[in-house]
Amino acid sequence: EKIGSDQIVIMGRSLGGAVAVDLAADVQARALIVESSFTSAVDMGQEILPFLPVRLLARYSFDSARKIAKVRCPVLVAHSPQDEMIPYWMGQKLYELASEPKAFVEVSGGHNDRTYFESPQYLESMREALAGRLTGSGTKSVDKRR
Repeated sequence: EKIGSDQIVIMGRSLGGAVAVDLAADVQARALIVESSFTSAVDMGQEILPFLPVRLLARYSFDSARKIAKVRCPVLVAHSPQDEMIPYWMGQKLYELASEPKAFVEVSGGHNDRTYFESPQYLESMREALAGRLTGSGTKSVDKRR
Protein backbone atom coordinates (compact mmCIF):
# COMPACT_ATOMS: atom_id res chain seq x y z
CA GLU A 1 0.00 0.00 0.00
CA LYS A 2 1.36 3.37 -1.02
CA ILE A 3 1.68 6.01 1.68
CA GLY A 4 0.54 9.48 0.64
CA SER A 5 2.63 12.56 1.20
CA ASP A 6 -0.10 13.84 3.54
CA GLN A 7 0.84 11.00 5.92
CA ILE A 8 4.57 11.82 6.06
CA VAL A 9 6.15 14.10 8.65
CA ILE A 10 9.84 14.83 8.18
CA MET A 11 11.71 15.47 11.42
CA GLY A 12 15.36 16.10 12.14
CA ARG A 13 17.47 17.26 15.02
CA SER A 14 20.89 18.91 14.91
CA LEU A 15 22.70 17.58 11.80
CA GLY A 16 19.56 15.55 11.10
CA GLY A 17 17.68 18.85 10.87
CA ALA A 18 19.81 19.81 7.86
CA VAL A 19 19.08 16.44 6.24
CA ALA A 20 15.36 16.90 6.98
CA VAL A 21 15.30 20.37 5.40
CA ASP A 22 17.13 19.01 2.36
CA LEU A 23 14.56 16.23 1.94
CA ALA A 24 11.54 18.47 2.59
CA ALA A 25 12.79 20.91 -0.08
CA ASP A 26 12.49 18.10 -2.66
CA VAL A 27 9.40 16.14 -1.61
CA GLN A 28 5.91 16.98 -0.40
CA ALA A 29 5.09 16.12 3.23
CA ARG A 30 2.48 16.87 5.86
CA ALA A 31 4.97 18.85 7.97
CA LEU A 32 8.64 19.49 8.70
CA ILE A 33 9.95 19.61 12.27
CA VAL A 34 13.47 20.98 12.79
CA GLU A 35 15.03 20.88 16.26
CA SER A 36 18.25 22.58 17.30
CA SER A 37 19.67 22.75 13.80
CA PHE A 38 21.98 25.08 11.93
CA THR A 39 21.69 27.39 8.94
CA SER A 40 24.56 25.72 7.07
CA ALA A 41 27.64 23.60 7.69
CA VAL A 42 29.75 26.55 6.52
CA ASP A 43 28.11 28.86 9.09
CA MET A 44 28.80 26.28 11.82
CA GLY A 45 32.40 25.93 10.68
CA GLN A 46 32.86 29.67 10.84
CA GLU A 47 31.37 29.75 14.35
CA ILE A 48 33.72 27.02 15.57
CA LEU A 49 36.85 27.88 13.55
CA PRO A 50 36.60 31.57 12.63
CA PHE A 51 40.27 31.74 11.66
CA LEU A 52 39.96 29.16 8.85
CA PRO A 53 38.61 29.74 5.32
CA VAL A 54 35.73 27.32 5.93
CA ARG A 55 33.89 28.24 2.72
CA LEU A 56 36.89 27.08 0.71
CA LEU A 57 37.45 23.93 2.76
CA ALA A 58 33.89 22.66 3.24
CA ARG A 59 33.09 19.57 1.24
CA TYR A 60 29.37 19.55 2.10
CA SER A 61 27.37 22.72 2.60
CA PHE A 62 24.11 21.43 4.17
CA ASP A 63 22.71 24.86 3.32
CA SER A 64 19.39 24.78 5.17
CA ALA A 65 19.12 28.57 5.05
CA ARG A 66 18.93 28.44 1.27
CA LYS A 67 16.76 25.32 1.04
CA ILE A 68 14.13 25.97 3.70
CA ALA A 69 12.40 28.56 1.51
CA LYS A 70 11.67 25.76 -0.99
CA VAL A 71 9.75 23.71 1.61
CA ARG A 72 6.02 23.70 0.79
CA CYS A 73 4.59 22.22 3.97
CA PRO A 74 4.09 23.63 7.48
CA VAL A 75 7.41 24.10 9.33
CA LEU A 76 7.99 23.87 13.07
CA VAL A 77 11.38 25.08 14.33
CA ALA A 78 12.44 24.57 17.95
CA HIS A 79 15.66 25.85 19.50
CA SER A 80 17.03 26.73 22.92
CA PRO A 81 18.92 29.90 23.82
CA GLN A 82 21.00 27.68 26.14
CA ASP A 83 22.15 25.44 23.26
CA GLU A 84 25.93 25.37 23.68
CA MET A 85 26.63 23.63 20.36
CA ILE A 86 24.43 25.29 17.75
CA PRO A 87 23.79 29.01 18.20
CA TYR A 88 20.22 30.03 18.92
CA TRP A 89 20.28 32.65 16.16
CA MET A 90 20.59 29.86 13.61
CA GLY A 91 17.25 28.34 14.64
CA GLN A 92 15.70 31.80 14.55
CA LYS A 93 17.11 32.41 11.07
CA LEU A 94 15.70 29.11 9.75
CA TYR A 95 12.30 30.11 11.11
CA GLU A 96 12.57 33.57 9.53
CA LEU A 97 13.40 32.08 6.10
CA ALA A 98 10.66 29.41 6.15
CA SER A 99 7.39 30.02 4.33
CA GLU A 100 4.04 30.15 6.12
CA PRO A 101 2.52 28.32 7.83
CA LYS A 102 5.31 28.09 10.35
CA ALA A 103 5.90 28.18 14.08
CA PHE A 104 8.93 28.79 16.26
CA VAL A 105 9.09 27.41 19.77
CA GLU A 106 11.77 28.53 22.18
CA VAL A 107 12.69 25.57 24.35
CA SER A 108 15.16 25.43 27.23
CA GLY A 109 18.22 23.40 28.08
CA GLY A 110 21.49 22.45 26.47
CA HIS A 111 21.89 20.82 23.08
CA ASN A 112 21.61 17.26 24.41
CA ASP A 113 19.42 17.85 27.47
CA ARG A 114 16.16 17.02 25.65
CA THR A 115 14.18 18.70 28.47
CA TYR A 116 12.15 20.54 25.86
CA PHE A 117 9.78 17.59 25.75
CA GLU A 118 8.54 18.98 29.05
CA SER A 119 7.45 22.21 27.34
CA PRO A 120 3.64 22.25 26.89
CA GLN A 121 4.03 24.83 24.10
CA TYR A 122 6.45 22.59 22.19
CA LEU A 123 4.34 19.47 22.66
CA GLU A 124 1.22 21.29 21.45
CA SER A 125 3.05 22.68 18.41
CA MET A 126 4.39 19.21 17.66
CA ARG A 127 0.86 17.75 17.90
CA GLU A 128 -0.37 20.42 15.50
CA ALA A 129 2.46 19.64 13.06
CA LEU A 130 1.83 15.88 13.25
CA ALA A 131 -1.86 16.47 12.62
CA GLY A 132 -1.10 18.79 9.70
CA ARG A 133 -2.77 21.70 11.50
CA LEU A 134 0.21 23.94 12.20
CA THR A 135 -1.31 27.39 12.31
CA GLY A 136 1.53 29.43 13.72
CA SER A 137 0.53 29.20 17.37
CA GLY A 138 3.75 29.40 19.33
CA THR A 139 5.23 31.75 16.74
CA LYS A 140 7.48 34.37 18.27
CA SER A 141 9.29 37.35 16.89
CA VAL A 142 12.70 36.68 15.44
CA ASP A 143 15.88 38.36 16.66
CA LYS A 144 17.51 39.99 13.62
CA ARG A 145 21.11 39.68 14.91
CA ARG A 146 22.35 38.00 11.75
